[in-house]
Amino acid sequence: MNAAADESGALYGVAQDCMKDPLWQASQLGQTIPPDNPHANSVCLPTWDANVAYEEGDPATLKALQGGYPRFVFNPWTRKWIEKLTRELAPEGFSALPLPSEQAAERCRDFLALRDVSCRIHSEQVHGASVVLYPENDFEIVKKFWQHTGLIVSSRWAESALNVEQESSFDLNDKTKQEEVIQRIRERLARVYEVDPDWVYIFPTGMAAIYETALALQRLYPGRPFAQIGFPYVDSWKVQSILAESSDLFPSLTRLPTNALFKQIQVGRYCGVVMEMPSNPLLEIPDLLAFQSFADESETPLIVDDTLASGANVDLLHHADAVTCSLTKYFSGSGDTMAGGLIVSPRRMLGAKLQGILSQVARNLIWKDDAIELERNSRDFEDRVSRAFASTAWLIEQLRNHPAIEKIHYPTTNQQAERLAFFHRPGGPKGFGALFSLELKNPEINAPKFFDRLQINKGPNLGARFTLCCPYTLLAHYNELDFAESCGVSRWLVRFSIGLEPREELLERILSALPSDW
Repeated sequence: MNAAADESGALYGVAQDCMKDPLWQASQLGQTIPPDNPHANSVCLPTWDANVAYEEGDPATLKALQGGYPRFVFNPWTRKWIEKLTRELAPEGFSALPLPSEQAAERCRDFLALRDVSCRIHSEQVHGASVVLYPENDFEIVKKFWQHTGLIVSSRWAESALNVEQESSFDLNDKTKQEEVIQRIRERLARVYEVDPDWVYIFPTGMAAIYETALALQRLYPGRPFAQIGFPYVDSWKVQSILAESSDLFPSLTRLPTNALFKQIQVGRYCGVVMEMPSNPLLEIPDLLAFQSFADESETPLIVDDTLASGANVDLLHHADAVTCSLTKYFSGSGDTMAGGLIVSPRRMLGAKLQGILSQVARNLIWKDDAIELERNSRDFEDRVSRAFASTAWLIEQLRNHPAIEKIHYPTTNQQAERLAFFHRPGGPKGFGALFSLELKNPEINAPKFFDRLQINKGPNLGARFTLCCPYTLLAHYNELDFAESCGVSRWLVRFSIGLEPREELLERILSALPSDW
């Protein structure tokens, strides 16, 4: 892949292509975003109907996909490796699934056993991965483990495995290089979050960080449910539902049963209180300080995902026991590297307990080549965050009174910005994120029309150097649209992740898809 380097040394080659010439046309269905990138995390779904067709499993649409978000769509390299492992290791009627560690394979085995699926773990690692062999008819159940836990092997890992003559465990030099690069990543995050690197954990995906944190909470307080505050990203909620016998969802911050909820937290009903700041896709801000006061009384852990706010922008570790973050997003910015971070607070009473539990967790599971890309691309992430946040705030002000727009979901438009501003880091960008969602007037007619006209990269993912747009609810909740709407999330919602393109150009692209005669 040809790529130039900016002043910080971060790669931006193919990202520049889709910043100047976004993938938005019907003829570009299935192309990777960034374009011509075998490890891209997004794929072009350029029309409203194309998103529906994808969700309904239309064969022609699925055949056109050259990639996709790796927890949902097997990258071509990953698929080829799975096929090879299946041919070489699996008995007839079985399939193979490579996972990043023996512990991950054991977790998968336990997950499947609870669902009456019998499997076994191959006796030896293959190119550093542990391989689970399972009945091929149970693929959909196994895929749920891959998607919801985020314990996946990357496409670069698969590419490396397929390009070696003898597929044995990667050698000592590879392992040493991997650990050295991951340590640099941990040190970078530790500097941003103002903690020692020992409090920083790196996982294959942001979802894996959330999953491992949820497991730790269950071990700390077995049998207790979670409390999810605000409507969360889809798989954050799925993980809680998978792990706990029950999980209480409080989707609307404006309709919280505050007194009853605080009382339940105060008496220790929950293994953890979990929230996003801001939430995805409604960009709501929970009242963390209020929750903290009641959680501290019962020593209930508070877990916050700061992916959308960015740790470069807010400091939450004086009030939350741990922070999770998808490093796939702003930290990487390349749109082609997956990773997740978990930062445990040394300043909170439960930090040491959580760290003790997490010491038993396999970490640093990202592949060497992914670690190299992540370390290089994250060198300028604080500058990128600042620029993208500023552009987004400006765009919101230009769009907020447009006659075709019914509602903009963003902290400065939902009267919750002050809650986030309280946690702004001195010297940070003091922003409110680079993600926002739109609802249009007469949405059943205008949302598809608007989306189809948009000349902006159209696909899942967020936090990249380039702007991305998608009909979020349609993609994340297609089989539960009524449920989403009952939680205040419109099925016609269109979500934007703003990148580093000139903001005037982005505004013109959005306005041109919103004709004044609507």
